[in-house]
Amino acid sequence: MNQIIAKLFLFFSVVCIMIIELTDLRPFGVAYNADGINRIILTLSYSYTAAYLFYFLHDWLPMRYRRRIAQNYVEREMRQLKELLRLCMLLLYPFSSISETDLSKDKFMEIVGRKDLMAPSIIGSKSIIEQLNIYKKDITDISESLMSSYNDAMSDKEIKFVDGLLNSCFIANNISPINFDLPDEYIDSYPNNQWDICESIYDNCKKAQSIVL
Repeated sequence: MNQIIAKLFLFFSVVCIMIIELTDLRPFGVAYNADGINRIILTLSYSYTAAYLFYFLHDWLPMRYRRRIAQNYVEREMRQLKELLRLCMLLLYPFSSISETDLSKDKFMEIVGRKDLMAPSIIGSKSIIEQLNIYKKDITDISESLMSSYNDAMSDKEIKFVDGLLNSCFIANNISPINFDLPDEYIDSYPNNQWDICESIYDNCKKAQSIVL
C-alpha cells in the first residue's frame, strides 16, 4: 500500500514538472502570487522525484537483490525438507514412492503402523527409529531457521507448510514406538505413538508434494 502511494506521488510530481517546465500551462495562473505557488510546486516535485530516485537506487534495488538471494536459499531449503520427508517415508516403507497413485494412507499405515522401528534400517547400522530421529532433527533445524530468519522471503503457502510441519505430531513429539520385546499380551497395552507418528510423516510428505518450487 505504501509503495502504491509513493508511486502515485512520483507520477504526480513528474506530471507537474512536465507541465510547468515543458508547456505554457500554469496550474495556478500567471499572477505574481500564483507564479510563486507554481514555483513551489515545481521545487517540491523535483525534490520528491530526486528523493524517490535515491531510494530506488540506494534501498529498493539492493533490497530486491538481497531478497532474490534469500528466495534462492529458501527454495534450496524447501527442496531439502521435501527430500528429508521422502527419506523418512522410504525408511518406513522401502522402495515406495509417495507419488504412487496406489500408495494410499491406508496401505501405507497397514505396513508401517505395526512395523518394528527398533529393527535395523536400510541405511547403515542404525535402527529405523535412530535414523528417523536424525532426519527429524535435520527437518526441525531447517524449519526453525526458515521461520526465524527467512520468512520475509517465503510465500504464504511455504510459511503455512513449514509452520504446520513444526507443529505436526512427527516433529512436535518424541517418537515412542511399539515395543515388540514385550510379551504379546502386553504389546498393545504399552503406551506408544507409533501410529500417529507414521500417519504424520505420510501427511507431511503429501503436503510437501503440493509445494511447487
